[in-house]
Order: sequence, then C-alpha cells, then structure tokens
Amino acid sequence: PTTTSSTIQIVRSGGDPRDGRPKVKATAPKDGGWPTTVPVVVEFSESINEDSVLPTSANGTDGKVILRVAGTTTALPCSYDFVAAGRVLVLRPVAPLSNEQNPTYEVVLLPGGRDVDGVRFSVPDDGTVLAEFQVNQDVSFTDGRILTTFPRDNQGDGLRETNYYVFLDRPANAASITAANFLLLI
Repeated sequence: PTTTSSTIQIVRSGGDPRDGRPKVKATAPKDGGWPTTVPVVVEFSESINEDSVLPTSANGTDGKVILRVAGTTTALPCSYDFVAAGRVLVLRPVAPLSNEQNPTYEVVLLPGGRDVDGVRFSVPDDGTVLAEFQVNQDVSFTDGRILTTFPRDNQGDGLRETNYYVFLDRPANAASITAANFLLLI
C-alpha cells in the first residue's frame, strides 16, 4: 500500500556490479577541435544506478553528471542516455554549444551518484571535473570522426559477449555507414 525509493537498482542484463566505490574510467571529448554538436561520453568502472545520476527537472540541469562552461556553476540542458548496461553515460546538449569567445566546457561529476549497489562516488561537495574541451572546430570541416568507443581500444577487462559501441563527434547519416566502410576488427 505504500511506496518507497531505494538506493539500489537491479543490474541490467550484461551489467557489471563490483565491490567497492564506483569510478570514472574515461571521459570524452577532451582538449579542442570539436564540433558544436559533440556529445559527452562518460565510462564508469561498473553499472551505475541511473536514477541517482539522471536529472529530475524538466530542463535536465540537475543531474549528477553535468556539462557547464568553465568558471560557472550553471549546468547546460542535456539529454541523458545510458548504454552498455549502465556503464556508459551519453550526454547530448539540447542546443549546439557556443563557440563565441571560444569558451572551455567542463564535464563535472557532482556528489550523490551511486552504483547499482547504492555505493556513492567519492566526490567533494563542489564536484570533480572529469574533462575540459572546446568546440572550436573549423566550420569548413564537415566530416565526422570517432569520438570514442566502448570497450575502448586495448581495454583488457571486456567480455567476449559484450556489445560494441562507437560514438561519433556529430550526428551521422545512417545510410552512409555500411559494412564496406565500418568494420569491427578483433
């Protein structure tokens, strides 16, 4: 007759619950030269309790992993998607990022996020900057590039039965990706 919330989450098929504190293994992009539509990809050491990280507000600015302009505390509106059984978070800015005055953007992990077992990230009160980047790619450059993959190249703890993900730095034309030009070499 009553409902309560829980700090644990059922691990999705193919998920990875581990003993100990969750960690961020990798974040992309970094540095400069990215288009204004670049997504942000955060890889975790294990499956994450998605409800503890996802925003609860309509504008999507109160998540526990945020994108902001360096030197500010205001989160930019993003859509959030978990893939790889909760081990990878993809943030897509709702509007293209601004390149006026060449700002630096920060990806920040704030306190409160947890793994599927309810164990919290070890994060200071003001958060931890995971990556900094700039969207200063020349407008004449229109070809897409691979931003990152999961599992990452030469990563040793992947499962043979895992799905493989390729994240591009801009939206792709699905018809242009074929078996002739996009191969998985094992």
